[in-house]
Amino acid sequence: MTSVAPFQRFAGARAEKKTMLRAVVVSAFFLVVVSAQRPSRCVSPPQWEGRLIEIDPSKMFERRANLSYDATNKRVRTIDEIEEGSERDFYDEISLFEKKVHYSVNLKTKQCNKTALDKEFRPVEVPLFANFTDEVYLGISGLIGAGVLENIFQGNDADKGRYSGAWTELYCIPVTDTYLSMSTGYVHWSFYDVSPGIKNVNVFNPPPECQ
Repeated sequence: MTSVAPFQRFAGARAEKKTMLRAVVVSAFFLVVVSAQRPSRCVSPPQWEGRLIEIDPSKMFERRANLSYDATNKRVRTIDEIEEGSERDFYDEISLFEKKVHYSVNLKTKQCNKTALDKEFRPVEVPLFANFTDEVYLGISGLIGAGVLENIFQGNDADKGRYSGAWTELYCIPVTDTYLSMSTGYVHWSFYDVSPGIKNVNVFNPPPECQ
């Protein structure tokens, strides 16, 4: 670093003070800009539909589902195809959190189970304990419509489980989630074919088997 000569120190004190003030202002502005550009936690749109894959290798478990998500009215429906070991089952699951009731229909046997739902509705969002760590571009950057910018969030929860998730920069759509802990092992979720809104307003009505 170049030092200021003694004969310049007093003569340039006022100029030095102005320079320091200018540097402080510029630094503060830079920090504000960097802070504003750093992605923060986000919540997905209140209503959307899509498809998901859930994989738990330790249990030889795989679930493929069509998902309807309604945070406004706290409702979730999935049509599940589940493989666990050599077994395969199909289920229609409806969770109505405001009514505190859950419907589960085995699509093979057509048997419906109606149970009390004592869990709280959890919105699809970046977990509170997760922080932004990176951003990646899926596809081709620089060409409009040829890729998607994703934000990566990671963190450890109270159970010392490790979370990592990718969310789109626009609209906060989940892309992938992974979770690893001693109690659950490694679990992975992928979301795709996501579209806004609920196409069928009756999608959350209990099926005939449950009437």
